Amino acid sequence: MHCARLALVLHIVHCEEQSIDPLTPVTPETMGQAIALTEWFLNEAHRVYAMFAGEQIGGELTAEQCEVMKVLQKWEPATVRDLKYRSRVVQKMENPDRIMKELLELDKVICDPAEGVGNHGTVRYRIKKSTADAVVAVTRTDFSKENESNDGDSADDTPRK
Repeated sequence: MHCARLALVLHIVHCEEQSIDPLTPVTPETMGQAIALTEWFLNEAHRVYAMFAGEQIGGELTAEQCEVMKVLQKWEPATVRDLKYRSRVVQKMENPDRIMKELLELDKVICDPAEGVGNHGTVRYRIKKSTADAVVAVTRTDFSKENESNDGDSADDTPRK
Protein backbone atom coordinates (compact mmCIF):
# COMPACT_ATOMS: atom_id res chain seq x y z
CA MET A 1 0.00 0.00 0.00
CA HIS A 2 2.73 2.45 0.98
CA CYS A 3 4.81 1.44 -2.01
CA ALA A 4 2.00 2.33 -4.40
CA ARG A 5 1.55 5.69 -2.69
CA LEU A 6 5.26 6.44 -2.92
CA ALA A 7 5.21 5.42 -6.58
CA LEU A 8 2.45 7.92 -7.25
CA VAL A 9 4.28 10.69 -5.38
CA LEU A 10 7.49 9.96 -7.31
CA HIS A 11 5.52 9.83 -10.56
CA ILE A 12 3.99 13.27 -9.93
CA VAL A 13 7.40 14.71 -9.05
CA HIS A 14 8.95 13.25 -12.22
CA CYS A 15 6.06 14.55 -14.33
CA GLU A 16 6.40 18.05 -12.89
CA GLU A 17 10.18 18.01 -13.40
CA GLN A 18 9.89 16.94 -17.02
CA SER A 19 6.63 18.81 -17.87
CA ILE A 20 4.81 15.56 -18.66
CA ASP A 21 1.08 14.92 -18.25
CA PRO A 22 0.58 13.29 -14.78
CA LEU A 23 -2.12 11.04 -16.24
CA THR A 24 0.53 9.00 -18.08
CA PRO A 25 1.21 5.55 -16.62
CA VAL A 26 3.82 5.11 -13.90
CA THR A 27 7.07 3.93 -15.47
CA PRO A 28 8.83 0.74 -14.38
CA GLU A 29 11.81 2.91 -13.37
CA THR A 30 9.61 4.97 -11.01
CA MET A 31 8.06 1.81 -9.57
CA GLY A 32 11.55 0.39 -8.94
CA GLN A 33 12.51 3.58 -7.11
CA ALA A 34 9.35 3.33 -4.99
CA ILE A 35 10.13 -0.29 -4.10
CA ALA A 36 13.69 0.60 -3.09
CA LEU A 37 12.44 3.51 -0.99
CA THR A 38 9.80 1.35 0.70
CA GLU A 39 12.36 -1.32 1.56
CA TRP A 40 14.66 1.32 3.00
CA PHE A 41 11.89 2.78 5.19
CA LEU A 42 10.91 -0.70 6.39
CA ASN A 43 14.49 -1.59 7.31
CA GLU A 44 14.94 1.71 9.12
CA ALA A 45 11.70 1.22 11.04
CA HIS A 46 12.79 -2.27 12.15
CA ARG A 47 16.20 -0.95 13.19
CA VAL A 48 14.78 1.99 15.17
CA TYR A 49 12.02 -0.01 16.88
CA ALA A 50 14.45 -2.79 17.82
CA MET A 51 16.84 -0.21 19.26
CA PHE A 52 13.99 1.44 21.18
CA ALA A 53 12.74 -1.88 22.54
CA GLY A 54 16.24 -2.80 23.71
CA GLU A 55 16.62 0.50 25.54
CA GLN A 56 13.32 -0.01 27.33
CA ILE A 57 14.61 -3.13 29.06
CA GLY A 58 18.12 -1.93 29.65
CA GLY A 59 19.62 -2.57 26.23
CA GLU A 60 21.18 -5.93 27.05
CA LEU A 61 18.43 -8.30 25.90
CA THR A 62 18.24 -10.13 22.61
CA ALA A 63 15.07 -10.20 20.51
CA GLU A 64 14.30 -13.74 21.72
CA GLN A 65 14.73 -12.71 25.35
CA CYS A 66 12.40 -9.74 24.81
CA GLU A 67 9.80 -12.04 23.26
CA VAL A 68 9.98 -14.49 26.18
CA MET A 69 9.61 -11.57 28.60
CA LYS A 70 6.50 -10.31 26.79
CA VAL A 71 4.86 -13.75 26.79
CA LEU A 72 5.82 -14.34 30.43
CA GLN A 73 4.31 -11.01 31.42
CA LYS A 74 0.98 -12.12 30.01
CA TRP A 75 1.00 -15.59 31.56
CA GLU A 76 3.06 -15.35 34.76
CA PRO A 77 3.74 -17.33 36.84
CA ALA A 78 4.60 -19.83 34.13
CA THR A 79 6.93 -22.67 33.29
CA VAL A 80 8.87 -22.69 30.04
CA ARG A 81 6.47 -25.44 28.93
CA ASP A 82 3.51 -23.11 29.62
CA LEU A 83 5.12 -20.40 27.47
CA LYS A 84 5.72 -22.84 24.61
CA TYR A 85 2.07 -23.90 24.79
CA ARG A 86 0.80 -20.31 24.83
CA SER A 87 3.04 -18.80 22.12
CA ARG A 88 4.03 -20.19 18.76
CA VAL A 89 6.91 -17.72 18.68
CA VAL A 90 8.38 -19.24 21.86
CA GLN A 91 7.55 -22.73 20.60
CA LYS A 92 9.62 -22.13 17.45
CA MET A 93 12.66 -20.90 19.39
CA GLU A 94 15.67 -23.18 19.31
CA ASN A 95 16.14 -23.34 23.09
CA PRO A 96 13.64 -21.43 25.24
CA ASP A 97 14.95 -23.14 28.40
CA ARG A 98 18.37 -21.61 27.79
CA ILE A 99 16.80 -18.20 27.17
CA MET A 100 14.91 -18.41 30.48
CA LYS A 101 18.14 -19.33 32.30
CA GLU A 102 19.85 -16.33 30.68
CA LEU A 103 17.02 -14.08 31.89
CA LEU A 104 17.41 -15.54 35.37
CA GLU A 105 21.17 -14.81 35.30
CA LEU A 106 20.48 -11.26 34.05
CA ASP A 107 18.19 -10.81 37.07
CA LYS A 108 15.16 -10.09 34.86
CA VAL A 109 13.06 -13.02 36.11
CA ILE A 110 12.78 -14.87 39.40
CA CYS A 111 11.62 -18.33 40.39
CA ASP A 112 8.14 -18.06 41.88
CA PRO A 113 8.66 -18.47 45.64
CA ALA A 114 5.17 -19.93 46.03
CA GLU A 115 5.90 -22.70 43.54
CA GLY A 116 9.64 -23.19 43.78
CA VAL A 117 11.03 -26.39 42.33
CA GLY A 118 8.55 -29.24 42.26
CA ASN A 119 9.14 -32.97 42.47
CA HIS A 120 9.47 -33.15 38.71
CA GLY A 121 11.86 -30.22 38.33
CA THR A 122 9.08 -27.83 37.28
CA VAL A 123 10.02 -24.22 37.90
CA ARG A 124 7.54 -21.37 37.56
CA TYR A 125 8.98 -17.98 36.67
CA ARG A 126 7.84 -14.42 37.29
CA ILE A 127 9.16 -11.15 35.94
CA LYS A 128 11.16 -9.28 38.53
CA LYS A 129 9.21 -6.20 39.72
CA SER A 130 11.88 -3.70 38.60
CA THR A 131 11.71 -5.13 35.06
CA ALA A 132 7.91 -5.39 34.73
CA ASP A 133 7.30 -1.71 33.82
CA ALA A 134 9.92 -1.83 31.08
CA VAL A 135 8.27 -4.91 29.55
CA VAL A 136 4.95 -3.07 29.42
CA ALA A 137 6.64 -0.24 27.50
CA VAL A 138 8.13 -2.68 25.00
CA THR A 139 4.80 -4.45 24.52
CA ARG A 140 3.10 -1.16 23.71
CA THR A 141 5.71 -0.23 21.11
CA ASP A 142 6.14 -3.64 19.49
CA PHE A 143 6.55 -2.93 15.77
CA SER A 144 6.80 -6.53 14.61
CA LYS A 145 3.22 -7.39 15.62
CA GLU A 146 1.89 -4.56 13.44
CA ASN A 147 3.55 -6.05 10.35
CA GLU A 148 2.75 -9.71 10.94
CA SER A 149 -0.53 -11.29 10.04
CA ASN A 150 -2.36 -12.94 12.91
CA ASP A 151 -1.14 -16.51 12.51
CA GLY A 152 -2.25 -17.60 15.96
CA ASP A 153 0.84 -16.74 17.98
CA SER A 154 -0.99 -17.66 21.14
CA ALA A 155 -3.40 -20.48 21.81
CA ASP A 156 -5.60 -18.20 23.88
CA ASP A 157 -5.58 -14.45 24.33
CA THR A 158 -7.15 -14.55 27.79
CA PRO A 159 -4.75 -14.95 30.73
CA ARG A 160 -5.45 -17.99 32.87
CA LYS A 161 -6.00 -17.76 36.62
